[in-house]
Formats: sequence, C-alpha cells, structure tokens
Amino acid sequence: MAMIFEAESGNTLSNKIYEILLNKIINGEIKPGTRLIERDLAEEFGVSRTPIREALNRLAKDDLIEVMPHRGAYVKGLKAEDIIEIYDIRASLERLALRLAIPSIPPSEIKRLKHMVESDTLNTKENEIQHLVTIDREFHRLIASCCNNKRLVALLENLANVVNVFRMMDAPIEDRAKKALQEHLAILDAIEKRDVELACKLITEHIEASKQSILRHFGHILR
Repeated sequence: MAMIFEAESGNTLSNKIYEILLNKIINGEIKPGTRLIERDLAEEFGVSRTPIREALNRLAKDDLIEVMPHRGAYVKGLKAEDIIEIYDIRASLERLALRLAIPSIPPSEIKRLKHMVESDTLNTKENEIQHLVTIDREFHRLIASCCNNKRLVALLENLANVVNVFRMMDAPIEDRAKKALQEHLAILDAIEKRDVELACKLITEHIEASKQSILRHFGHILR
C-alpha cells in the first residue's frame, strides 16, 4: 500500500522518507545488496521522484548506500576494513567528546543517564536485542550532546547510522549488548568522578570490544 504524504512540504517529505528508509536499513528489513529504484520507491510512497532522490542522496552521504551511474542505488555490503576504520574513527571522536563534556556535564545529567542504564540493565529481557542497541545509541548521543561542539555531534551521529546497520543484522549480538550496559555504568562512574583519563580509557575499551564482537559475528558474510 502506498504511503501518501501529499500535504507535506518537499523538505519535510524528503526527511520522512529518509528516516523510513534509514530505519529499514538499520533494522535489516532492507538487506545489503538490495537495489533501491527511484520509480518503485516513488510509487510505494505515493510521491514524485524528487524527495526520493533527495533521501537517497542523504543515505549515500551516510555511506549506507552506493549510487552507481546508469545502475541505480544499492545498499552497501559489509567489509572488514570498513568496520575497523569506522570503529577506530569513532573511538577517537568519542574520546574527544568525553574530554569536552566531562568538565561541564551537570550532575543531574549524569544521574539521569545512570538511571536510564541501570533501569534497562535490570529490565531488559532476552529477546530485546534491538531495544538494547537503541539504548546504546542513546547513551552515546546524550554524552555527545554535552560536548558543546555541533560538528563533532554531527560526525558521531553520521557514524552511528552506519554502526547500527552492523549491529542490527541477523547476528547473535545479544550478550555483547548486555555487557555494553555494564560498560556504560563504569564510564558514567568515571564521568561522575570527573576522571577524564579513566573515562577515555573505558570508552576506548568499550568501542574496541564492540568492534571485535561485530567482526566475529559477521565474519561469515564479510566481503
């Protein structure tokens, strides 16, 4: 059934389509290698090709799809070097975000983050892998938002879109996601003590553990 957005402005329409396609890629509904055809998507959403093209261009900038001349757009597959590069860059950016945020992050924000993580550590059930991934992304986004550097936040958000694609493929990452919650609490303890070096060490170890877990679980499908 076509999704009709007739009353939306061009920019808002493009944003909505982008978010829908992004979530489908992240959640694994649209698999790597899938061809995204403007005409078919326009018919599916009940819109012209212009907002579809704009949404696809944004996904290409996020490095989630590849637009090939005369062939269309394809959801990108996984390569080990892509994962390594993305996670190594992410670790450097997250350390910078922590260094900028720790001196000024308010105690109330630390308390709120700890409550969020502790609550989810206690209440998350075995089959809520996607929920755990959402918590992880929100944890990192909230810390980044306190660094007072909008360009750094944008870079981290861009990487997060790609990281979530890796996480949400059909791989048994549940144990890793649960361990990540405990790592979040340790990082928050270091932040609460204003221990910049310890927090940076812990977040580096946290991201490295995530990288290694993903490389293990995706090893059989990496190009």
